[in-house]
Amino acid sequence: MYKHFIKRFLDIVFSLTAIAITLPFMVIIAVVCAITFKGQIFFIQDRVGKNGAIFRLYKFITMRPQPAGKDLADTERLTAWGNFLRKSSLDELPQLFHILIGDMSLIGPRPLLVRYIPYYTSAEWHRHDVKPGLTGLAQINGRNTLDWEARLNFDVVYAASYNFKMDLEIFIQTFIVVLKRSKYHIDPRTVVADFDIERKGNQIHISEGVILRPLYISDAGSLLEVKNNKEASVWLEKDPPVYTKEGLINWIRHHQSNPNNLILIIEDTINRKVIGHAGLYDINPEDGTCIFGILIGLPEYWGKGIGRAATSAMIQIAFNTPGIQTIKLHVLQINERAISLYRSMGFTNEEVLVDQTIKNGEPQDVICMKMFNHAHNDISI
Repeated sequence: MYKHFIKRFLDIVFSLTAIAITLPFMVIIAVVCAITFKGQIFFIQDRVGKNGAIFRLYKFITMRPQPAGKDLADTERLTAWGNFLRKSSLDELPQLFHILIGDMSLIGPRPLLVRYIPYYTSAEWHRHDVKPGLTGLAQINGRNTLDWEARLNFDVVYAASYNFKMDLEIFIQTFIVVLKRSKYHIDPRTVVADFDIERKGNQIHISEGVILRPLYISDAGSLLEVKNNKEASVWLEKDPPVYTKEGLINWIRHHQSNPNNLILIIEDTINRKVIGHAGLYDINPEDGTCIFGILIGLPEYWGKGIGRAATSAMIQIAFNTPGIQTIKLHVLQINERAISLYRSMGFTNEEVLVDQTIKNGEPQDVICMKMFNHAHNDISI
């Protein structure tokens, strides 16, 4: 009831009331902006709304235009008047009209740039399941000082679980944050790079529409299907536990905090779907070794060369790591297809561990394989 009717009703009531109260102030702000910025009043930019719909967002202008041929930082273009508007969030007042007409809601993830669309993970895209907001969960937990992973994770959490109580708490906390003028940077790029720039440098394209990218906390929900797929777990060396979302959050945090592990997500960017992960474990430059592991957890993606492409990329990453000369891996002896693939890429059999593991109550042999740096011949992705 709240999500489908009451929230929209409250948005209309709030926006009408707020417009009536603040309209005289908006007129004054508009006049000062027109004087300060030589006739310009609004900053206008396309943003992404609910379900990925594009709308044109209006804010009061706070910065001088970029000079021709230059790329000045926000701090160099921002006027004292503009700085006041930003810190007090008064530049956002025109968005009350967006709330009234339904482009936005009072509470929700902030609307972000259109050029960011290709760089959301499958989980992060769910921030667009709800209307963007004037303020949100991320804004009361750091405003523009948060890194992108944390900011978007707050958005995903909100989109999945918002209710009247949460919205009310965010509404109250927003006033506290704004009045304190805390957790704010004039130029957020001094804290974190633009989203598309940061993510573009962290993606490895391994086949059409498929990438390797860093592991994020927000991937926990997407990994549930991957990690708990029984058909895929048959080929793992050990029977995995049945994961919960909370368990996967702990799993992600463990690997993120371990400097000796590098886990990358394998994602279908066309269908916005996490399909597996690949990793280097126990990276040890002192003895020159690391352990490789990969899981393609959705059988519909098997046989499409994705596993080979991901393995090739991880080999290159491993041998580009200072000190690493040997990659090790373990594979069930009954997994003849994987063994053949690894041999074709330069891995060699080193040892057979008899009855090393138990699968479905039966002992299984495990083959230890290795690849040495001299055997790596720029395997093509």
